[in-house]
Amino acid sequence: MSQEFIDLVQQEADKLDWVKATTFGQKGEEQGLSSTRRSNVKWLNGQAEISSTLWGFIQAANQQLDVDVVNRADVQFTQYDSDDEGFYGQHHDVNWENPEPHDRKISISIFLSDPSTFDRRNFP
Repeated sequence: MSQEFIDLVQQEADKLDWVKATTFGQKGEEQGLSSTRRSNVKWLNGQAEISSTLWGFIQAANQQLDVDVVNRADVQFTQYDSDDEGFYGQHHDVNWENPEPHDRKISISIFLSDPSTFDRRNFP
């Protein structure tokens, strides 16, 4: 990824407010949300250049994996705050209650943290 693209992602995210992250089917803390995910998100939907660039990576992965990806998922900009012990544990990237015929088949993560301040040893 180019530094220019990373800067664009950061600039677009800076325009938005943080929202407490949830998972499919979760209704709140009382249903165990904290045991699955503790993070904040911003949704970068409608950012054509960002979506288009990421879609190119998804299509390249799709050619290698042959899983028939046909639909673009929403773009999440996620913050895992160490002060809040942020994490995202094992989970399904499928919304079992969604009537649409498409599910997320490929996910990509792009680390925007300064490598000198980020410990990747615990990333699965």
